[in-house]
Amino acid sequence: MNTYILSSEITAGNVQFKELQNITIISSLEELTDTAVFSVPRNAKLKGKLIADYLKVGDKVLIKLGYNDTFKIEFEGYITKIKPEIPLTIECEDEMWNLKKAIPNKAFANATLKDIVTYIAPQYKVNYLDENFKLGKFTIQNTTPAKVLESLKEFGLYSYFRSGELNITLLSGFQTHANSFVYNKYNIKSAENLSVITKEELKFKVRAISNNSDGEKSSIELGDDDGDLRTFNYLDKKESELKELAKKELENLKKDRASGSITGFGFPQTKAGDFLTIENNSKTDVTGKFLIHKTTVQLGSSGFQRTNELGIQLQ
Repeated sequence: MNTYILSSEITAGNVQFKELQNITIISSLEELTDTAVFSVPRNAKLKGKLIADYLKVGDKVLIKLGYNDTFKIEFEGYITKIKPEIPLTIECEDEMWNLKKAIPNKAFANATLKDIVTYIAPQYKVNYLDENFKLGKFTIQNTTPAKVLESLKEFGLYSYFRSGELNITLLSGFQTHANSFVYNKYNIKSAENLSVITKEELKFKVRAISNNSDGEKSSIELGDDDGDLRTFNYLDKKESELKELAKKELENLKKDRASGSITGFGFPQTKAGDFLTIENNSKTDVTGKFLIHKTTVQLGSSGFQRTNELGIQLQ
């Protein structure tokens, strides 16, 4: 019988923690920023000084987790807050933290996605699904790069960092480039609250807006009157084109999807934006392939586990 011993290695600034820590890492498609929180004994010392004296906001953080001293990188980012509690708690954000500082105002008459991102984040390698995605007239005023990326959600664009590179994609891009994993009876810890909502049960309303070059706007709405409203922006679309786009977005929303979450062990290393196939097992009646919307990774006294909140089901 194999024995699995939990392993963690955290580097924060010039300090390396190898002993087991309580660690929580959260990544979500709905949030730009991945976060990590870990704790160490408040009175822990290094060379006669308290650990807290070696740490400061802005220090780089690298978290590796695994079993039997076999590690995988789980988080890369920066210290954003040091809480002198018992235990000492360190809060961190990923590379998006560097995009939360104000930038000069700028107006674009007819911008592409690449135009905007090159201006707000010139220091990063960027992986686009479509760098020529048209945004039209676009104003950056009294804001930060992170807030600009947040505003791109109105165009259906998702932004996130992986290994120091900025990725910007539409939802369809995850289906093309995401990693895919399998959960079966050997790696499912729990799935008590997991169920499937059929597309017939879902209620959505789509508002599609065309931002026209003449400064005017036109819009169309499709779907359920009492449904969850989702708004999408486009550039210079005729009414017939706008209707087709709204129809497509509604079809993308009204797909069978999972409700709830499924928890596995530390590996496989699933992340938000990946796909998870659930095979027949005793923990849940739900089977199929689903988009992962959010992951919560935890390592501590209760073990090393990964909770996946699931979304749309793929055929």
